[in-house]
Amino acid sequence: MYLSWREMIAIIPQLEEADKAYTQAFAEKSIRTSQTNLLFQLGLRDKDLMQYGWQKYGQLTADFKDELTGLIADFEKGKISTEDCMKVWKEKTGDYYQNIFQAGAAASGNPFYEKLGLTKKDQAFMSSARRAESKYWSNFLTDIKDPDHNQRFDYQERAGFYGESGKAQFWNGCVAGAGDEVEIHWVLGVPMTEHCEVCPEMAMGVYTWETLPFVPRDGSTPCLWRCYCNLEILPRIKIGTLSDMPGSATADSLSATGRFAELYDEEGVAVVGEAQQTVEDYYGQMYKARQMMEITEGDELANWVARRIGINQELIDFLEARKYRGVPTVSVSDLVSTVRAAAEMPETALLAGEAAEVGQEVLFIRANFSSFGKLTMGRNQLSFINGKNIRLPVNEETDVLFEMTDTRVTASPAENKKFFMKIFGKNKETYDAFVKVYEQAVEEGSRIPSEVAWIKFRELYDNVLGLWVRK
Repeated sequence: MYLSWREMIAIIPQLEEADKAYTQAFAEKSIRTSQTNLLFQLGLRDKDLMQYGWQKYGQLTADFKDELTGLIADFEKGKISTEDCMKVWKEKTGDYYQNIFQAGAAASGNPFYEKLGLTKKDQAFMSSARRAESKYWSNFLTDIKDPDHNQRFDYQERAGFYGESGKAQFWNGCVAGAGDEVEIHWVLGVPMTEHCEVCPEMAMGVYTWETLPFVPRDGSTPCLWRCYCNLEILPRIKIGTLSDMPGSATADSLSATGRFAELYDEEGVAVVGEAQQTVEDYYGQMYKARQMMEITEGDELANWVARRIGINQELIDFLEARKYRGVPTVSVSDLVSTVRAAAEMPETALLAGEAAEVGQEVLFIRANFSSFGKLTMGRNQLSFINGKNIRLPVNEETDVLFEMTDTRVTASPAENKKFFMKIFGKNKETYDAFVKVYEQAVEEGSRIPSEVAWIKFRELYDNVLGLWVRK
């Protein structure tokens, strides 16, 4: 249809008003986002508010399910017409979607949505989501009225599924509440369910609030509301110095039971022994596969995705056969931040296991533990040792190695002195002895002289009641 010039002139004010409304909505959203970014940068997220957000989500979902099952019970009995049932549905979803969206924002640690409400842009998004879900609800009512409909689920049970779908709006709230200075990771539901073909593809990417195409349980994946995947929202990685390297593991925890996962039986009693070790092995392999998915691309990335899915299925089969429940003890955020920080350092390059050599200076990663050090041989086993005398056998199934490039990793002399003087109890004589070993490592061309010097120093000196004595 073509408009005459008179019609075009008449419609211009309407277009300007619509454009103005959109611009205002966008500006409002931008202001909220900038406030959120500042909140995150200053580390002011309220942990109590985050816990409250999750609790509120659980309560809202349970209440909404009860309301919907009651509504459908009345509809089946003829107590309410189709038209009135649709009207009640729209009223209830209006409140539910807004409240659960705010709960998601609270769960991300953002207080603005709880205090100020949704922005106009968020409200428009909520309305769009409600319209889409209303079509499914309308079809549901048609199915109930159809005497020939072959139902797979009890109708009241099916009504409860619409409560489950509300988690999509919770995730949308989390994403909106986190601002745009974050990365969003799609985390596969392990080991609760097998995956559809879309979710593993989603887990291959890293998203922002603008590029994330959809969220778990919003109906966009073949698994629909049955999706058990989650979102993990992380600050954007900023590469720092050696002392800034992430990794929450300690020397004592590296060999402890439960390092990679905990195992429980049907009654919630912890399982130890061979079964526990088997489950930890599976998780250790999955952790490496997840990390390699983060730093590879093309065919190699596809291979790691396939490996990740395969290990996950083996784990599921193992647990289901024994009616056990496995709980991972390392978060995706730790896995991702540890390996990405290493991969993006200009001093490192990924090292294939078969290319590793004794004496090589490396950055060693096992799950959320990372450290610079050297490769050694002990008991016919290639091992890693660092400056803190942590020694670990290299396991190609769980460990990621980065070789050091020609670039040298050094702290400033002032940082070095401050760090090692603290270790030596401010004993200048001991520190001077260490400096000689450090300078020798530099002359020999070490790419990580601080770590190499510390390893060599410990070979020469013993710590006796706080005093360093030459062996």
